[in-house]
Amino acid sequence: MNKTGFSLFGQLQKELTEFFQDKIKIAGVQSENPMVSSVGFEFSQWETLNTVELYYNSKFESGELDSEGQRKVFLNISQFKADVASKQVDLDIKDFLFVPQEPDSEWGAFFLNKKFRQWAKRNYFGKLINEVVMDYPKYGTAVLKKVGKELERVPLMTLRNEQSAKDLQCAKYVIEEHKDWTYSDLEKMKDWDLEGIKVAWDDKMTVYERYGRVPLDWYKKQKGMKVDDGDEMKSIDTMSIIVPTLNEKGEIDGGNMLFLEEIDERPYQEVHWKKIDGRWLGVGEIENQFENQIFRNMITNLRRRGLLWAGKKVFQSTDTEIAKNLVRDVKDGQVLKIMPNGNITQVNTTTQSL
Repeated sequence: MNKTGFSLFGQLQKELTEFFQDKIKIAGVQSENPMVSSVGFEFSQWETLNTVELYYNSKFESGELDSEGQRKVFLNISQFKADVASKQVDLDIKDFLFVPQEPDSEWGAFFLNKKFRQWAKRNYFGKLINEVVMDYPKYGTAVLKKVGKELERVPLMTLRNEQSAKDLQCAKYVIEEHKDWTYSDLEKMKDWDLEGIKVAWDDKMTVYERYGRVPLDWYKKQKGMKVDDGDEMKSIDTMSIIVPTLNEKGEIDGGNMLFLEEIDERPYQEVHWKKIDGRWLGVGEIENQFENQIFRNMITNLRRRGLLWAGKKVFQSTDTEIAKNLVRDVKDGQVLKIMPNGNITQVNTTTQSL
């Protein structure tokens, strides 16, 4: 394994490109033609999460207007299922019980229960539980992160990881994207090297928090350590903080590494609603309803278009002297003069299938 020329910025760009552009094959038939993609079930974590967020909030990927400029109707049938599932697995602070292992330690368990409730109230632990309970059936996965002695919820829309990983501990890379950070936000972090960050105090930037393996010899060079023989063949798991710079194509071509540290364990805990082999992201109730939601919206908007036409009053006549618009040009009680062979009939715009 040749680690020569390793660049953390290049590796970050490679991993982000893989996450946003590549799809993993779950099942299906492989085409014999190498120029034709395989037929079957291909999965993109980013596309799935993006669709879940849109559908949960009753939004179309193509916008609210159709090709004719008419407002489309989103008849949401999936949000209710996710909300009901959240209620079914809802937890409260009162559900946490401390049971003594020995009969003579009952008072210890009693006071520990009181102490836990005070800690939960002080640290808004109930609010954190509610957020996790909402994510769990909605996205199919919920992730918590240990930061110091505290637990934080990780929004899945900011997480970029190996799509086919079994879990985040063994994933090739796990990246958190922190948008709209300012220099004052960076100053709050301890042990971060801010030298080289040349921005105004209120300029917004994107900060990447990456967990992944790097070559051991490269790591030692960054830390000013002695490189031993054989280090180029080894790798270690690290946590790094990166503020990248982008070129004209929008690709990462450098930047500032604010922090780099070897780690023994990644700070994530995860739970999945339903798992499918071959992909990390679980399957939630919104994704379960993807096809049903598509066809429910299709039928609803076909009916809407039919009702729009059914509500129109259109007339036809062979007389060229008749008013062009009966609503605008004809007054109540007015007598119309029609030629001997002329007539006025209504055009049938009703849709019988409705």
